[in-house]
Amino acid sequence: MMTYKYMRNPAAVMLCKKNSCIFLRQGVAPFVLHDVDIPTICRLMQAGIQPIPQAAVDSLITETLRCALVEQKILLHAPESVLKLMRSKPTNTKPCNRIILGLTGAIASLKMVPIAMEIQSQLANEVDVVLTRDAHGLVKPDAFRYLGIRVWSDTTPPTLEVNVPHIHLAESADFVVVMPASAHTLHKLAHGECSDLLSLTIAATRAPVVLFPAMNGAMWNSAAISRNVNQLREDGFYIVEPELGGEISKPEDQSMSYGVAGWGGMAFADLLRLLIDAQILPRQSKLHSRESMPG
Repeated sequence: MMTYKYMRNPAAVMLCKKNSCIFLRQGVAPFVLHDVDIPTICRLMQAGIQPIPQAAVDSLITETLRCALVEQKILLHAPESVLKLMRSKPTNTKPCNRIILGLTGAIASLKMVPIAMEIQSQLANEVDVVLTRDAHGLVKPDAFRYLGIRVWSDTTPPTLEVNVPHIHLAESADFVVVMPASAHTLHKLAHGECSDLLSLTIAATRAPVVLFPAMNGAMWNSAAISRNVNQLREDGFYIVEPELGGEISKPEDQSMSYGVAGWGGMAFADLLRLLIDAQILPRQSKLHSRESMPG
């Protein structure tokens, strides 16, 4: 009897909300699993970053679910059938009017200037970057301003045009993306703590909010952060499940960090366009409440 090893499809991105999983790939209709055990599916996807035997898969999920994931090419027979990532041709059409990009104190914020450029050039007519206090220690606001991107923070003063910054940002956003989302920010959002401009904006907006967690492995797997992440899913936030990456503070340990390692191996703009095309995020000039999004 032949036994297989499996890997997650590197071109597939998984989002979790409440008790549903949504798998996205370019050029393929979204595949949705309802009424599933989210932590178990997350463990499977994390374990499948490297080849794992069928027995390990079967210990986590039912045979019926395993067959469905294989049929949908979410799980692949490894390594012979792992698919090469295929990117769609870039388009000049910008699907959104305004995207709010929140940066936090996670170290991955260091990588965000080129990603903000990507969003501006491919996805949105206007991009606003909101820096938390901790993000200020990692990035220079002038690096974004030089590119024509507006930067906001707790110290941004009111003006005649924008008297209340968080209301202005909340009401004008097509959607809000927090990338990277630190453990501290996840805690604040899960507990409704409106203590800075970013958390105020998210509390006030009716636009979808997508969170990209990034932190070391010990933190991501801790009980407290797991509770916060589960609460955020229940509250209607979209959580993009992170990939394994190298630990920046411990270069010798390449398996203990989660976050901006590629998210499915695709460029960030490609991922956001997938979300928009799947109608998880609104198209230009179309706002939705989080309650109205598919669950």
